[in-house]
Amino acid sequence: MKALTIKVRLIITLAIAIVLLVAIGIMGIVGLGTVKEGLRTVYEDRTIPLDQVATIEQLILRNRLAIAVSLVTPTAEAIRKNTDEVEQNIAEIGKIWDAYMATYLTPEEKQIAEKFAADRKHFVVEGLKPAVAMLRTGKIEEAKAHVVNVVRPLYAPVGEGVQALVKLQLDVAKHEYESATDLYGTLRLSSIVSILIGVAVVLWMAWLLVRAIMDPLQQAVSVAGRIAGGELDHSIRVERNDELGELLNALRGMAEKLSQIVGEVRGASDSVSTSAREIAAGNDDLSQRTQEQASALEETASSMEQMTSTVKQNADNARQANHLAVGARSQAEKGGEVVMQAVSAMGAINASSRKIADIIGVIDEIAFQT
Repeated sequence: MKALTIKVRLIITLAIAIVLLVAIGIMGIVGLGTVKEGLRTVYEDRTIPLDQVATIEQLILRNRLAIAVSLVTPTAEAIRKNTDEVEQNIAEIGKIWDAYMATYLTPEEKQIAEKFAADRKHFVVEGLKPAVAMLRTGKIEEAKAHVVNVVRPLYAPVGEGVQALVKLQLDVAKHEYESATDLYGTLRLSSIVSILIGVAVVLWMAWLLVRAIMDPLQQAVSVAGRIAGGELDHSIRVERNDELGELLNALRGMAEKLSQIVGEVRGASDSVSTSAREIAAGNDDLSQRTQEQASALEETASSMEQMTSTVKQNADNARQANHLAVGARSQAEKGGEVVMQAVSAMGAINASSRKIADIIGVIDEIAFQT
């Protein structure tokens, strides 16, 4: 069963249920057909022939009664009426007997019917017709003797034949009833057993199907819960090839993929942590360098203030020298050495100014980088 898909299991379960229903339905239909055939046999082959035999017996009795009435009241009108009735009854019995012989006859019934037909023929030919002829010709005494000596003895086997036919019809009808009763019991027992077996098989298949669906679903729910709880290292066993087995395989693949992704994320987190520590160290170093640069800038600013003071002092000296040069032209030649010294000092100032410009450029670059 584990090798079958849920779809195939459902189809098998429904097919078994349908086959059992069809089998029980066929049994019921066959049983109804058999019962119908039994009822048809009882009606067509037994009830109708029984009515035919009863009618024949009634007509034979009426013939005997008509002859007896004619012998009691031997008037011409009574004899004519009664003898005509006897002939009509003989013809009617012939028609009814032909219809009876056209029905289904058992071997025993056929044998009894043939004997009855022969006895009735003797009864009609040797008994009734001569009696009718005697009555019509006015031979009343001969007719009475004929009835006593011939008609009555010939009627005995005919009456026995009628009773035998009636008894046979009742016996066969009883046998059909008993057969139908036995068949009903057999069909009822077979139907009950088939229904019980069918219900048991369907319940068993349904139980297998429910277990085949619920157990993997519970396993899938448990696996999904463990995955949601972060247990990605739990092994998932798959022993099925159906749709739920595919679901468990998918969950196992998802767990493995999630475990791989978590490992990659964990490695990336470690790498990011290392990079963050390196950046923090770099920031600390940059902060230290920035503090050193700030200290250097403070020293540079102090030097620039000193240089500015020197430049201002040199400018004052230059102005004083210019006044001295204008005022004491004559003393210029004498103070040539002093002027040369002043020129040298101006060159030094110029050099210092260039250095200051270079320092300012360095400060700008440092500030830009910071």
